[in-house]
Amino acid sequence: MKVANKILFFSGSLLKKSPFLLNHLLNYKSNSLRIVYYHMVSKNDYPFYFDNKAISVDEFREQILFFKKHYDIISLSDAIEFAKKGSSLKRKLVITFDDGFTDNYTVAAPILGELNCSATFFLIGNCIDNKDLMWRNKLLLIQKVDEAVLKKGLEKAVNQYDLSLKGYQNLMSWSYVSIPMSKKDKIVNSLWESTMDISIEEYLSEQQPYMTSQQINELNNEGFEFGSHSMSHPIFSRLTYEEFRDEILNSKNKIEQLIHKKINTFTYPFGQKPSLAFEKRLLEEYPNTTETFLGTRNRLRNTPENILSWGRDNLEHPFEIALSRFLLVSTFRSF
Repeated sequence: MKVANKILFFSGSLLKKSPFLLNHLLNYKSNSLRIVYYHMVSKNDYPFYFDNKAISVDEFREQILFFKKHYDIISLSDAIEFAKKGSSLKRKLVITFDDGFTDNYTVAAPILGELNCSATFFLIGNCIDNKDLMWRNKLLLIQKVDEAVLKKGLEKAVNQYDLSLKGYQNLMSWSYVSIPMSKKDKIVNSLWESTMDISIEEYLSEQQPYMTSQQINELNNEGFEFGSHSMSHPIFSRLTYEEFRDEILNSKNKIEQLIHKKINTFTYPFGQKPSLAFEKRLLEEYPNTTETFLGTRNRLRNTPENILSWGRDNLEHPFEIALSRFLLVSTFRSF
């Protein structure tokens, strides 16, 4: 365990044993809406996903039971309506998921249903029905191939797309800073073809990482909500306005056509926001696109005055660490 996580674990353990300190932090800026997010609640490790990133079933259940004890868990749409009407957001909490993985349907939703909790699932448009695998998830698989095979495939992609390997340490860190967003899918698909012994289509058919249209509609009929997480999961801070616009509008339209319901919420992949001028321009040109552009850094400022820029807490951690991040890290960020 890293030093930072050891400190957070110790702090979380202390909070569990100190009702006075716990309640003090729970009451600090309690008028700020709390929004938490996850990706996977899983009983298994998946090769296409980050190691130790998915939260376990037991940890997830413990967190939700904690929230039910201390907060009023509401839907994101209700939170927005409360805020627009000027109603209190005191001790209100929203649960969200990004990417739309299958385990949202098979594992997370049944637990939430059992505990009578709502949630919003943010979908990647291109990945619905396992039509594609998000580019970073492809790279997680590619980096596991033989080193010589990876080196040869990487050199081919670098030459083909005029890229640079300057400062290269590993595939994942290099891809984040060096692959242009406009060509990310072509580059990663080319790298896949050069290194993997199975096609992307075959892999998706076998593994089924994402929810299907039928599963999404079942959850929709059960009262769960959906929002946009872009079409292709790019780094939004590196997009042109036109790319920014199309990523949001196209995914929004696709999801609306699928569930036959208007969606009005969006989350930024990687938490990377573009220029605020992009958001302003989009809402001027398409006024009803979204009610909020959710970020991933909560500073306890989720109030009715700033619905467009509400932040969320990442709680994909063991309970003690998650408790520290939820109560201590957000408090420090608010200063």
